[in-house]
Amino acid sequence: MADILVMGGASYDTIIQLPKNPVTKGTYYAKDAYDRCGSTGIAKAVALQKLGASVTLHTLLGEDLEGQAITKHLRQCGIHLVTDPDPSGTELHFNLLDEEGERITILLPRGRDHRRINEVRLRRLIADAQLVVLNILEYNQPLIPLLEGKEVWTDLQDYVEQDPYYTPFIEASQVIFLSSDRLTDYRATMRRLGQGGKLIVATHGKEGSTAFWNHRFYEQSAHDFHLVDSEGAGDNYFAGFLVEYLKKQNLERSLMMASVAGGLSIETKELVPSDLTYDMLVSTMIRKGIR
Repeated sequence: MADILVMGGASYDTIIQLPKNPVTKGTYYAKDAYDRCGSTGIAKAVALQKLGASVTLHTLLGEDLEGQAITKHLRQCGIHLVTDPDPSGTELHFNLLDEEGERITILLPRGRDHRRINEVRLRRLIADAQLVVLNILEYNQPLIPLLEGKEVWTDLQDYVEQDPYYTPFIEASQVIFLSSDRLTDYRATMRRLGQGGKLIVATHGKEGSTAFWNHRFYEQSAHDFHLVDSEGAGDNYFAGFLVEYLKKQNLERSLMMASVAGGLSIETKELVPSDLTYDMLVSTMIRKGIR
């Protein structure tokens, strides 16, 4: 299976589950609260590894207890972890999550310094990878020139039209994922981003997902999964699509497998289901009649 380099995205998260996220000041009672490793890089790397890929994750970590917990978790998952030191400490997130899966994320202010990254070592990791998953983190921006000539997949997440922050990530990538939540006309956006032959995949939450490639749209409906924790759904979706696409180069089947991977991820408090396998995606797709 593919050797994949995931660039960036590791945090230690506190999840606070509420019946409804607050809109006014006051005292609120949580339904549940728990800590775990988080962020887009960890979620993608772990899901990809469980689905059969060989994964290296490069990220910044602090020399603190949270960084140690992340390192232990990823090594237990079989991830080849390569880190550079973050003197400001490991990234910490506090996520408020309501019963509908809506999230409010609070990030602690931490300064990220790409100049502390060992670029010689990172160049070797890039050269050894079949493809690179480039996460849209600020410290990754100055590293984008190192990716010239590589196959790059990126996830723009809650993409905002005309925001120049996304431009270097878009230009560097051949495959682009994004959420349609903030888009007024997602099909028009996909056509624009897909100029030049890029493959574009948009997720719509409960409304399914859409791919656009070679002037054609491919639609995938959503299916019923029991919501426990929506964190990581997009990253599991991404991993399911990538692994299936590398196997068979079939867009329709990749959308189906991605939908199952995202759906299974919301049925657990874990960022990635601990028992996730490629065969589980196939059997779930058959059992639910997903086509």
